[in-house]
Amino acid sequence: MAGMMFTSVGGEAIDLNDMTFNGVTGTDSDSTSDLILVWKPATSGYTTYWYYYEDGAAADEIGWYGTLDEETTLPAGTAFWYKAKAGNGKQMTQSGAVESDSDVEFNLTGGNYNMAINPYPTAIDLNDTTTVEFTNATGTDSDSTSDLILVWKPATSGYTTYWYYYEDGAAADEIGWYGTLDEETTLPAGTAFWYKAKAGDGKKITFKKTY
Repeated sequence: MAGMMFTSVGGEAIDLNDMTFNGVTGTDSDSTSDLILVWKPATSGYTTYWYYYEDGAAADEIGWYGTLDEETTLPAGTAFWYKAKAGNGKQMTQSGAVESDSDVEFNLTGGNYNMAINPYPTAIDLNDTTTVEFTNATGTDSDSTSDLILVWKPATSGYTTYWYYYEDGAAADEIGWYGTLDEETTLPAGTAFWYKAKAGDGKKITFKKTY
């Protein structure tokens, strides 16, 4: 999982074809190329982009294409999967302007998975309300009935999972996010994650600029 951390100069979305990808696998078919997949919780499906390359193709034809002719621009804060075919030396390089707004809100679809990424180039502690705030998070005394945050670990093909704890009568400093295996709750800059939201309306994440 990765995501778009920057905007172009002027605050516009960045085009995938203006980024630098090393070692990318490109062919004449989306079934054999590297893919970028952006989750759409409203439809429980992905918008998919594939990398086109053929010997003899013109330089301006080589690059990323949406499988349904989607625009290849992604706003800052867009999280995505990079599905890489076998190979070594794959690398994605981003550059651009940092987000200028003091707050960036992401509305969440209750009862579904949502993908998110901190749009600012700074680490965040999930429990530090000066950097991130969760509105209408569902919290209980069990990770099986609470909202979850899941961070993909490609080295192990598994997730680091955090759950939101809340109980009536709990002290204010006890309420918040906990790692299921006592992991630290600080996420490095650029960390994309799933937010698995229990049913409910008005759920959102507000990221706050700290610089």
